[in-house]
Amino acid sequence: MKRPRAPGSGGYRNQFIYQKAMNLVIKTLALSKRFPREEKFGLTSQVRRAATSISSNIAEGYRRRTTKEYIRYLTIAYGSCGELQSQTDVAYEMKYITKDEYQAINALEEEVSRLLWSSIETLKTRAQGARSMAQGLANAGTQGARREAQGVGHEKEGARHEEQGLANAEAQGAWDKAEESTL
Repeated sequence: MKRPRAPGSGGYRNQFIYQKAMNLVIKTLALSKRFPREEKFGLTSQVRRAATSISSNIAEGYRRRTTKEYIRYLTIAYGSCGELQSQTDVAYEMKYITKDEYQAINALEEEVSRLLWSSIETLKTRAQGARSMAQGLANAGTQGARREAQGVGHEKEGARHEEQGLANAEAQGAWDKAEESTL
């Protein structure tokens, strides 16, 4: 199901998860500036790419047309967060960052990781609930059509068709509303 997006709306910037991810990016970039020069094309580059990938995928996924695509991009961001955590572990073990810096950045990485996972699971649950509700409403309309085809309620044919139309409209409305409310 498509989600309406106004071109250039930047609604992702209002998302708490994006703001936390941006905070993580800024802190990670500041820390990586102090990595040794010989790591410029190694760990420094990897840390920076992983950190910026998190916020970038949140933004890109938000701008996609469907909740399914948004979930996909949040999942990529979640993976990038794991990659960043591993690289932060390496930086700490190599003594490129202090214990206090490591603990602070690790806590922020964990928070962003939990937010991503929670968002993914919430969106999946809402999407599944919307599909179930839409299917149930559509089935209710189909059962009425079957009874009518079997000769039950000929006198109410016009009313039954109206009910079916309402059931299908309700199913579509429930689906649309669930899709919109996931963000």
